[in-house]
Parts: sequence; structure tokens; C-alpha cells
Amino acid sequence: MNVMKRDLSLVGFVLVCLILSGCMAPPVIDPITADYAVRRVTYATVDGENLQFDVFWPRGEGPFPMVINFHGGSWTKTNQEIFPEPMCKWLSNRGYTVFNVSYRLAPRHQFPAQINDGLGAVIYIKEHAAEYNGDPTRVAIMGDSAGGNLAAMVALCWNDPYFKPTYAGNGKATAETQAAVLLFPVLDIVNLHGMFGPYVIVEDPKAIAEAYIGGPPSTMLETYKKASPMFLARKDISPVLVVCGKDDPLLPQAEQFKKKLDDLGATNGLYVACGETHGFTAIPFNKGAVDAYNAIAAFLDLELRHLRPRAASKP
Repeated sequence: MNVMKRDLSLVGFVLVCLILSGCMAPPVIDPITADYAVRRVTYATVDGENLQFDVFWPRGEGPFPMVINFHGGSWTKTNQEIFPEPMCKWLSNRGYTVFNVSYRLAPRHQFPAQINDGLGAVIYIKEHAAEYNGDPTRVAIMGDSAGGNLAAMVALCWNDPYFKPTYAGNGKATAETQAAVLLFPVLDIVNLHGMFGPYVIVEDPKAIAEAYIGGPPSTMLETYKKASPMFLARKDISPVLVVCGKDDPLLPQAEQFKKKLDDLGATNGLYVACGETHGFTAIPFNKGAVDAYNAIAAFLDLELRHLRPRAASKP
């Protein structure tokens, strides 16, 4: 296995250059590294396209609880190594094995391809957890924006026969997880009014939704609902933490989703960051992001560390 120690991302390198040039104030936290990293691991191949993940984990005895992250990008583009990677590395330093996962993109691939890829990634990762000192019995799913939608869908639909995991493995592992962290997620595609912020290009939400679903809600309403966690909320979902900025146009969706889960009796929480908007966790030197990182870590510690660890077995 090709393992890189003390992995330093391109993002970290760019931040250092900006600081040295005087273009940016020193960050709240240093450019984030990981003790161990493996990049471009293929978990499935579909029509010649390799679906891959990067993985980061700490030194220590392990096995460590695992976090599986899906990047945002309006379902149409990847920002896998730019926005979510610092947080993935930061969590690995808190004692987690963290996977940063790619998936097929719209409009070439439309719903439910992304959900099938997410389910397949979870199954593959659980089967191969021992290779990265991870514990397949303690798994959290995580994602930002469109990736938050995907993470919520995996948490809600892991046993829904409508979806067909891209990777099914030997049939012993499922895509069930023990916790979910949703960062400024898209929870209602039917009523998608905006998805923008200081680190996100302003886009037309109607065009985004149609590229992902394959048409307008006027002719595909049931498909829109099937792709929207808001319409799929269930009592037995694993514990959920939603993170959203106070000024994010998606905050009303987060609040409505919390109410639905509360009414159902599901374990959930909503962390609202004052003065922040969509995408605020993307830049790790933003104080709001650092505070959110700590809230996420506290939630994961609460939901995963109390579970009895069990050594992962190799497939």
C-alpha cells in the first residue's frame, strides 16, 4: 500500500504562499496535515470511470471510528481536494479514519447515480476498513451542500431497494451508518431557492436541480421528492447533526428538517453559525469554521466513541 506520511495538501501550500506574500492574515490554525494518507483508491468502476476516495488516518493503535465524506459542487463538479480536505485531515488528527469520496457527476450522470455511488462507497470502505486502521462498526457519514444531500440520502435510504449500490461487495456489509453530519445540506430540491456564499459561485438553483434530476419538477415531481431528504425523514435515522450558517439561504430547510425529525422523535441537532453563510467551513482559517469543526468533533465523539470498538476484519 502506497502510504504518504504527513501529507500536505495543495490548499495548505497555497495558504502558506499567500501568508508569506502579505496577501492574507495568518490563519487561526496551521495548514492541516495528516499522519497517514492514501490517495486515489478506486472503490468502483462504472462505464470506464473510476470512482475513488482519498483517506487520512492518525498514528496510534486503533481501530479508529470512521468518517465518510462526500464533497459538494451542485452535483455537477468536484471540489474534493479544495473545500472538504482540510476538515477531513483535521478530523483524522482527532482520532478518526476519514475518507473523502468522489462520485459520478451530473448532467452526464443523473439521479440516482450519485446515491448509488455513495451507498457503494460506504460498503466498500466498511469491507476494507482494516487497511486504514478503521472500525467498520463505528461509521459516520458526512457531506457539504450537495454532498450533504448525498450524505442524508445514504443515512435515510441505505436499505431502500429503490437504490442499487454501485459496489455491493460480498453481501455481508451494508451501507448503514451510526451518525450523520450534514453541512449546509440541500434537503428539499423541490423548493430549492439558493445555494451560494463567499466561497461558492452564484448559480441558478433551477438549472442545478434540472441538471441533477433530468427535468423540471412540473413533470418529475415524484423523482424530486425521492431525491429530497425532507420528504424521506424517518424516526430510525441514525443521529444527525446539521451545520448551517445563520445567513445561508438554505437555513430554512435545515430548520424545517429539524422540526420533522423532532416530530418523529429522531435524535438530531442543528448548529447555526452566526454571521456565516453557505460554504463557510471551506476555509479552515475562518474562525466560524474552526468553531464548527469543534462542534462536529464533539458530536462524533458523543455518537461514536461510546460504541464498543471491534477490530475490522479483512475481506
